[in-house]
Amino acid sequence: MTNEEIAQTAHDYLLLRGYSCSEAVVHALNDTLRLNLPSELLASSSAFGGGMASGCACGALTGGNIILGALLGRTSPEADASKIRSAAAELHRRFKEAHGTTCCRALTRKGKNREQCAHLTRCTVSDILEIISRQ
Repeated sequence: MTNEEIAQTAHDYLLLRGYSCSEAVVHALNDTLRLNLPSELLASSSAFGGGMASGCACGALTGGNIILGALLGRTSPEADASKIRSAAAELHRRFKEAHGTTCCRALTRKGKNREQCAHLTRCTVSDILEIISRQ
């Protein structure tokens, strides 16, 4: 699959399958990249939709960080964290530059719109794919 097809899959997971933004990012990347993430990690993405159910950080962004952590995160305190920290910082910077804020409440101030959330999900997945392609 191309990066655009993978991003479209995430978009469709939100609009057509009923996933939240964070779930769509995590499930679409798990499925299309064949990551075989444990079901517990997939389920954890449910907690991040709707700005962690409080309107704070966008779920697409937090779901993206779940994927980056799964792929680049460390598994012990002695391991080097520079790769994951750099990737997470880049994803955050790119999101904020593209959308003006990372706050779900601000992004949806005119009312939640699933198409808008699907667009944010698609953009986030595109950014994640670009970031991980350089690792």
